[in-house]
Amino acid sequence: MEDKTYIKIYRKSLGSSVWKKPIIWKVWCWCLIKATHKDKEFPFNGKDFKLNKGEFITGRKIACEELSLSPRKYRTAIIYLKTTNRIAIKTTNQFSLISILKWNEYQDKTTNETTNDTTSHRPATDQPPTTNNNV
Repeated sequence: MEDKTYIKIYRKSLGSSVWKKPIIWKVWCWCLIKATHKDKEFPFNGKDFKLNKGEFITGRKIACEELSLSPRKYRTAIIYLKTTNRIAIKTTNQFSLISILKWNEYQDKTTNETTNDTTSHRPATDQPPTTNNNV
């Protein structure tokens, strides 16, 4: 089944250091897309494994294939995202758990701007019709 959820990308990203480095931007967006948007559990090697919102599991080989990047470029991008406090990584001998730091700030937060914009653009079925009195 195709996942019909989405991620938010803010316009202020255009001024970020990540935007200015296309490979890092690609890896950053991939991380946002891969991260789970809700807590979930799944079986892994005979144990139930819990992922919190903003986390995902990957391996270097799979990540490089999905991103069409060399291991060196992938590693460089991941290190940059980690050192700039965008992600945290827990590595085992089987996989890496990547956590998006500030997930709630990036993805869960509903701002007043969003709410106000949505409300002001609703259909006008409950508003009186506009008339032009320029006669």
